[in-house]
Amino acid sequence: MEQLSSLLDLLFSPVGASAAAILFLVALRANSYKWPKWIVLTLTVYAASLAKFTDEFLTIPASFVGGLEFVVNNGRPVAIIFLLFLGYLMASYRSGTAKRKCRRGAITSLFIAQNVLVLKMLAAGLYGYAVLSFGIYCGVFVVVTEGLQRWLQDEREFRRCVVAIAAVGGLFVVACLIQALFNPAAIFAAQGRLNGTSGNAQHAAALLAAAVPAVAYAATTSRGSVRAVWTALLFATFACILLTGSRTGAIMSVLSLALVLDIKLIMRTVPIIGAAAIILVLLFASPKPEENGVAAPVYTRVLTFEDTRSATWQALFNSFVENPFFGMPVRGQELGFGESSWLSMGAVAGLVGFTPLLVFGILTLKILTQLRAARSYGPNIKREANVVFAGLLSLMAGSFTEAYLLGTLNAPIFYILIYLSLGYSLLSRIETKAPRSELGVSRTRAAFGSTRLKEVI
Repeated sequence: MEQLSSLLDLLFSPVGASAAAILFLVALRANSYKWPKWIVLTLTVYAASLAKFTDEFLTIPASFVGGLEFVVNNGRPVAIIFLLFLGYLMASYRSGTAKRKCRRGAITSLFIAQNVLVLKMLAAGLYGYAVLSFGIYCGVFVVVTEGLQRWLQDEREFRRCVVAIAAVGGLFVVACLIQALFNPAAIFAAQGRLNGTSGNAQHAAALLAAAVPAVAYAATTSRGSVRAVWTALLFATFACILLTGSRTGAIMSVLSLALVLDIKLIMRTVPIIGAAAIILVLLFASPKPEENGVAAPVYTRVLTFEDTRSATWQALFNSFVENPFFGMPVRGQELGFGESSWLSMGAVAGLVGFTPLLVFGILTLKILTQLRAARSYGPNIKREANVVFAGLLSLMAGSFTEAYLLGTLNAPIFYILIYLSLGYSLLSRIETKAPRSELGVSRTRAAFGSTRLKEVI
């Protein structure tokens, strides 16, 4: 209930009331233009990531500069306000073309999996928390997926949506640069690792890594000075990921960048690159957290082989084995998640929760195979398929080491839904130009080019 209380406090504050009035006035004319809905989407995703770093040793975190302090302190309420604004834009949107019907099996499965957690809260007597979580789940899933289904009607809207994702990473980088000029302690509070405006180094890495495919797409499809700006942002994003010290974020970002640039080329060179990397690590040895009493630079952490998760994973697996059907009993006032979406779901909700999450994973893999086949439909479709493929694959890879798939209101959940919606929209757009059988196993010629679709294995 803390989120609801914070939202009401914000709305009835002078700043909140003024901002709400301005948003209402903007909303009256927003659908007359192309970009407002995508700007609001960017602000919603970024606001969902805002938090301050705190732990048992740092109970009073350093302050952010100026208005950034207010925004970071009210990240979740601000995200809910933007989500409501986005919902209004979706409901009031009128298009001259008929809304394209898209399959949403993976999205529905994830929605069911998350609402199993709501039932778990109800069974534990956490009624207020359960009702609030259900409301947020419904808001996020309905507004994002239904809104994107209405808006993603052609290639131009597809590009605007991808740019909106890239802009989330841009906001994070710009906010960190501004804060670093005045008080860098606020963004390096997590044992010297970059937590930025996300309050957690791992969350910051996931936020940035999921934006990498979109930033790379924007950089490779732009020209002139605009391309220079996106390229600079891409380098800055990688620098920030290194400063988080997150190995998961580093793997996600490198994987996604490689896939966006050229899947076929990377698939051929990965064994060589992997072998070279292993040899280098063995020759020079992995960096240690401390050497001769002096802490190593935080960016070297991404190359270490320190085991930081196996104990947590073992505990989650043991909890699942002990309570295989309905998960472990709820202790305290909230559900506890470890460092894996999949093991956490099994431990908390048992097979009842893990089954729909597994269906979500299988259907997402199906989308990935279809996107891989869709790359043969011509260069434009190939670029669009690459960015969605890279975004989904990197997020799925990261979900094995982070529990963000089970979050109520966080940036990775938005990313997952957006990339899935982009994928469904792209596949639906292709099917209007070619028989569905071509998108998978057919050898007939594609409608978007002269190349043939390869059989999906």
